[in-house]
Amino acid sequence: MATHGHNKITVLIADDHDVVREGVKALLERAGGISVIGEVANGRDAVALAVASKPDVVIMDVVMPELNGFEATAKLHAQAPQIKILALSMYRDRQYVRRMFTAGATGYVLKSCGVDHLVAAIRAVHAGNFYASPAVASVVVEDYARVLDGGRGTFARALTPREREVVQLIAEGRTTKQVAGKLGISKKTAEVHRTNIMGKLKSGSVADVVRYAIEEGLVAEPGNLDGENVH
Repeated sequence: MATHGHNKITVLIADDHDVVREGVKALLERAGGISVIGEVANGRDAVALAVASKPDVVIMDVVMPELNGFEATAKLHAQAPQIKILALSMYRDRQYVRRMFTAGATGYVLKSCGVDHLVAAIRAVHAGNFYASPAVASVVVEDYARVLDGGRGTFARALTPREREVVQLIAEGRTTKQVAGKLGISKKTAEVHRTNIMGKLKSGSVADVVRYAIEEGLVAEPGNLDGENVH
């Protein structure tokens, strides 16, 4: 895979915490052979900047405001499949690991890992290989065995990708008008999505939608997550 100048692996960091982005950038640039060409704080900006700047690897946080890492990964993978996506998260839960790989990521590293693991992961996915932190590797192996055995997960398959975007925004406290503005759709269309979501979830309240969003990993659970904020 071609890299930008000087044969360095170019990287875009997507994480909604300034301190994480700055720390990861500093660590990577000291490692050598890697150049951080951009930083963003949400999934929507991650997709837009990655498509525009075409980094070799995007380091993608899992839970971010406006558009989470799952949906951002799926969108980016669809629009620019040549860009490798590496999940960087504090979550080791099966649903998070599985969903990121399903969405198109080829690596998953825990934020608790050392810089050597992160650098190795970047180099591995850039080379076209898969990489998983030792602590989550067993999840990947177990899920692969389950697939061979014919088992399937749900992953909110009842909802369309656009409906999952709407769910996240509703769970973050956005009004129907704000949802429409964020997604560039009419308020009426946003209302239709909301009605369809309520129907599919057999739900009559926003609280049910929020609970569903937390269970599916679309948003963080307040006070219990990796310092991630629900905006």
